Amino acid sequence: MNLLLHNTDDFIDKISEGHISIGNGILVPTPMGNQMFQMTFPEYCDKICERDNIDKLSLYRKIQHGINRGCLRKLNRSSAFHDKLQEAMDGCVTGGCVTDLFEDRVKRPFKTSYYHTEKDRYDSLRDQLSTMESGMDADNVSLSDISYLQNECNDSLANLRKQSSILQENMDEYEPSHSQVWHDLSMEPHSFYKQSLSNMPDQHSRYGDKQLRKNIPETIQTIYLNGRDISRCLQKENQSLQQCISSIIGNDEYEGLQQMDAQLRRLSHVIPKDTGFMGFLQNLITPSHDTDDDQQDDGADESYDDQQDDDAAEDDAEDDAGDDAQDDEQSDEDQPEDDLVDRLTKKATDNHTKQGAKGSSGEWNEALNTQLTRGKKKQKGGEEYFLSCPSNTSNNSSFF
Repeated sequence: MNLLLHNTDDFIDKISEGHISIGNGILVPTPMGNQMFQMTFPEYCDKICERDNIDKLSLYRKIQHGINRGCLRKLNRSSAFHDKLQEAMDGCVTGGCVTDLFEDRVKRPFKTSYYHTEKDRYDSLRDQLSTMESGMDADNVSLSDISYLQNECNDSLANLRKQSSILQENMDEYEPSHSQVWHDLSMEPHSFYKQSLSNMPDQHSRYGDKQLRKNIPETIQTIYLNGRDISRCLQKENQSLQQCISSIIGNDEYEGLQQMDAQLRRLSHVIPKDTGFMGFLQNLITPSHDTDDDQQDDGADESYDDQQDDDAAEDDAEDDAGDDAQDDEQSDEDQPEDDLVDRLTKKATDNHTKQGAKGSSGEWNEALNTQLTRGKKKQKGGEEYFLSCPSNTSNNSSFF
């Protein structure tokens, strides 16, 4: 059915001036003007929002701003209006300023466009998950695809929770400042503002009455009632948006992003790991347990070899101090080992001379014995292994 609706700006102005009451029904004519229909204020706003493609919360906020701006204009133009408001203010608030009555208390207003963005994102994620589940049997799903959806899901959850917190903050901020004063003024008739003219001369009183009617309309009570009612409309729309966000996030009644995230986690356990480039990167970032075990085993073997070398060095030192004659009785089979010892001894002596003989003779002998012992143990590897090893000059107790 075609209805003749007000222009949005005209609609806001009529509410701000009290010509349309939010609490009462609104008469809407047909384009031909031969029929009239009555609509509630929320229904009328739905029609305007559908026609102008705007959200209802934004429309309500514009109406609230229009009411506050209209009252501030009246406050600046009429001293009688200012005095009566101050009188009502002093009866409820100590030391309050009249302009505080028309202050916008919403510090961080909610933007419905952000909600619609996340809602479209949720619908897209749900479609992608449905497509992924249908491709499970054909092995067309990879672990990287699931990880991508999980990241998108978690990011959307964080944004929606932030939007929900903003809505909760705005819930109490929609109320006008000093709502009790608004309630008292909504019960005062237009004659309440004429009391200041009672002590004026007749000629001044007539002029004052003319100015009073110009700046303070007969519908002033409806204006204050609209200011109170629009805050309640904002709260109801706020609650509706919170429920929508809660359904997208997910709860006991609705399956949302939280349930989607849990489902993606379950799918990630049944999908084999990627073996391509992404799987290669994953293996680089997360080393396998076998590698750790091999490193531990290698470290244990090195510690064990060092301990064995130290024990052998101590035993050889005791044998050398006990009986030097035993070396003269070695068989001809050991002659190559004696040559190796001589060459190692000569190399150690040369290195010791080049280093300026910084270590004591006892320390040098001990280091030499250790190297000789290692030479015996590693002889199968070839004597050139030791002759080519660089000497270590970092401390006095080792010269190789």
